[in-house]
Amino acid sequence: MATLNRLVTVFSANTTSFTSATKRMQRNMVAFKASVLGAGKAVNSAFNRMALVAGVSAGLMIKHYAEFEKRMASVGAILKKTGGVYGEEMKSLVGLAKRMGRTTIFTATQAAEAQQVMAMAGLSQKEIMTALGPALQLAAVGEVEIAEAAEIAAKTMRGMNLSAGDLYRVNNVLAGALTTSTTNMTQLGNALKYVAPLAAATNTSIENTVAMIGKLSSAGFQGE
Repeated sequence: MATLNRLVTVFSANTTSFTSATKRMQRNMVAFKASVLGAGKAVNSAFNRMALVAGVSAGLMIKHYAEFEKRMASVGAILKKTGGVYGEEMKSLVGLAKRMGRTTIFTATQAAEAQQVMAMAGLSQKEIMTALGPALQLAAVGEVEIAEAAEIAAKTMRGMNLSAGDLYRVNNVLAGALTTSTTNMTQLGNALKYVAPLAAATNTSIENTVAMIGKLSSAGFQGE
């Protein structure tokens, strides 16, 4: 009888210990499962965010490409009205805009916008090919939108009876005025809009014309 009682006691103790261990294991499994689920949610969330970012990036790329195509189509349409542009010439303009997007601080779409402004100002395909690089440089120096710099450069060139080949000279003069006087690009462009034709009519060089505008600007006479 005593032996049976001891067996019962030992069996009960072992059963209690086993039950306790089983419960601990169950609790550990529940915690482990929660941890796995939490990690899974975190991973899924990360992938979802990555997919969202990728989707947004793709959307932006499509949007920018569409805008680029729209600008270049406008360039082609304007040039056809003012003298014509052929397939290879148009390809050259597209290639130039893309190259500027790769090699300058401006995007291809901004370069296309500059081409559009130049076409609207009356520049030919060949003149735009020559003028785009200097216009981008001027925009960077003058810290203005590329379209504004392109318009000022093109109109100044036309107003002074100069050619697209003179745009490097024009840009150097304008950039010099921006760094040596109190005028800014917009004010300088407004002044040249009125003064350039008069200067050309009196055979006054662009260097002297812009220098006088700079002096007047520093004296407080700015803009038109």
